[in-house]
Amino acid sequence: MKKKKPRIGLANDIEAARFADILAQEGIPCAVISNDSSVYTGIFQLQNGWGYAEVPEEFLQQAESLLAAYRESLTE
Repeated sequence: MKKKKPRIGLANDIEAARFADILAQEGIPCAVISNDSSVYTGIFQLQNGWGYAEVPEEFLQQAESLLAAYRESLTE
């Protein structure tokens, strides 16, 4: 059975795009997945949040730190 990559929750599409850019600059591979489904009119986003980023296990701690720093920079 294939092991799932760790997921990092994202608040919205703007945060997702910026976070993906930050990870790319750091050379961290990621996949950004939205929980949006036009068929179900956003019900999955209401239940599970906007979406998430998947990163390899070995980059998880660094990616989480980068996201925390990004979010903190928005409140300064």
